[in-house]
Amino acid sequence: MGVPMAESYTLAQARQALPVYGPESHKYDHGTLVVAGGSRRYSGAPLLVGLSGLRAGAGVVVVCVPASAEILASVPMALIVHRLPEASGSAPGTFSHASLEGWRREIRRARALVLGPGMDSLPTVDSFLGEALAAPLPKVLDADGLNRLSATPSLLPPPSLCRQMVLTPHEGEALRLERAFDLASQGSREERAMALARRTGCVVLWKGAGTLVADPGTNSLTRNSTGNPRLATAGSGDVLAGVIGALLAQGLPPAEAARLGAFLHGLAADQNPPMLADEMPAAISRAMFTLASCTPAGGEDPRE
Repeated sequence: MGVPMAESYTLAQARQALPVYGPESHKYDHGTLVVAGGSRRYSGAPLLVGLSGLRAGAGVVVVCVPASAEILASVPMALIVHRLPEASGSAPGTFSHASLEGWRREIRRARALVLGPGMDSLPTVDSFLGEALAAPLPKVLDADGLNRLSATPSLLPPPSLCRQMVLTPHEGEALRLERAFDLASQGSREERAMALARRTGCVVLWKGAGTLVADPGTNSLTRNSTGNPRLATAGSGDVLAGVIGALLAQGLPPAEAARLGAFLHGLAADQNPPMLADEMPAAISRAMFTLASCTPAGGEDPRE
């Protein structure tokens, strides 16, 4: 099967995909997003994911971190942070099999998951990550979650669950995934993104200039039209993962959530001066408002 031509994801498509709610909707209509990430070494990443999820419209966001992960940043009061137990042993401050009972309680009302940011890439997280990946919920796998999948390809869940999963690699992470799944790291980005999507059965969002979204279910490939080099800053990918997770929690299909998430992420950068990743979640909210308010046809491009 050949590689389809990458089509540009348009303003009209993005506007059409935005979630819309009636006047009587409540927070659970907007979905519960549960994030699992963080470690003793990396405590900020899951908080960025969670805050971005709230800003992108999820009704409730729960961030699960290992019990001894030290949180060095102030946490918005709207964000629920729960500490999960750890196993005593050689990898303090990371998830393990001891975290699973608490995790199972946290995901009972979840509509979508984000797994991996700041999780640390130690093999001890595999028992936790394997069960989290097997949860029958739409999910985003990012950062250290991708690194663990590269190290242990058997963590990939069955095809029925992969169809509900978005992988979000940058070039280096994609290269490791290609090696893990016996794919040749040759050809164009479009060819490589589509090959990885077909091999794993997951939607693949390949980060970079002109972010690509490869959907193996429809054999389609899109290129994002927003964004600029100002997105190349620490924590930017965590923000994107949170936006996609929020859109999944609001009921968007995985490929559409990935496409719209990339568009909003880029639009936030296009509309603002250089930002820290900490400032991006608020910019995401403004981008969503601008997109929802723009004229459907013949109007101004909100990127201008």
